[in-house]
Amino acid sequence: MVPMVKTQIHYDDGVAYERMMGTWSRAAGELFLDWLAPARGLRWIDVGCGTGAFTELLVERCAPAVVEGVDPSEAQLSFARARSVGQIARFQQGDALALPFSDVRFDAAGTSFLRR
Repeated sequence: MVPMVKTQIHYDDGVAYERMMGTWSRAAGELFLDWLAPARGLRWIDVGCGTGAFTELLVERCAPAVVEGVDPSEAQLSFARARSVGQIARFQQGDALALPFSDVRFDAAGTSFLRR
């Protein structure tokens, strides 16, 4: 029997997190967007955006007017900011339970897998 290797996910390391979860975020995001079939030009918020894998997918597939990514990990946000999502996406540190936006600012919301 082959022993299972336990892989530790580090939320303070954007590169390692992307390597571990980025593919899954994009795959789940593809299914979600296929199901939702959102209109182009919406204002999105990506709660728990992590390294920005789903945010990047939104920009590629949905041509949003704006995307705000919020995540508690500055290391992951740093990775997200390095993505080529143009001027459409902005990333800031924040808490999903206390978002720094008004309730009516967005047309649609996405989120990555719950963690921690």
